[in-house]
Amino acid sequence: AKPKAQTFTAVEVAETIKYQRKKNLWLLNHAVPITFPLQLKKQDLTIPPYLLGVLINYTNGTTVKLTNESFNYFEQKFSHYGYTLIHPEGDHRRQPFKLVQGQIPSLHMAMKEIGFSGNHIPPEYLRGSIQQRMELIHGLLDQYDQRFTEKELLEISYKAKNITLARQIVELVRSLGYPAYIRA
Repeated sequence: AKPKAQTFTAVEVAETIKYQRKKNLWLLNHAVPITFPLQLKKQDLTIPPYLLGVLINYTNGTTVKLTNESFNYFEQKFSHYGYTLIHPEGDHRRQPFKLVQGQIPSLHMAMKEIGFSGNHIPPEYLRGSIQQRMELIHGLLDQYDQRFTEKELLEISYKAKNITLARQIVELVRSLGYPAYIRA
């Protein structure tokens, strides 16, 4: 049976926060329901949210690091947004790919314009519409040739580059009404 909802003061919660062990699981005595997604206005964003999510995964500073296989995969994805990835001459691992056409003349310029270093999510992307935030998550999770099973979609892990990015991803996921936490 589901416990009846009750109202407690902060002092009462602090005094009764003890854990109860039930079969090898530790449970809190109190819980706060997950919120609904934040209803925010659509933002005018320099780089489409999906592309920014991909860039967070594949950038180191101002260089986009893609293998030949992932280049071909993302070339198709980026073309959906009206952008073209240009494969540099020579060793692609040492040269940045450039994102051209559409509104963005070069990836480097666009990243510089929004103060993006590849190690964080710019604030305006965390405050986009539900669709923009979902597109950002899609880009963060999209990896060349990765497929999720139905079971894996119930719990997704993401290895962030740093604690700031990890906290921002938790904020992003929670702003969409889903539970998220940082695992040490």
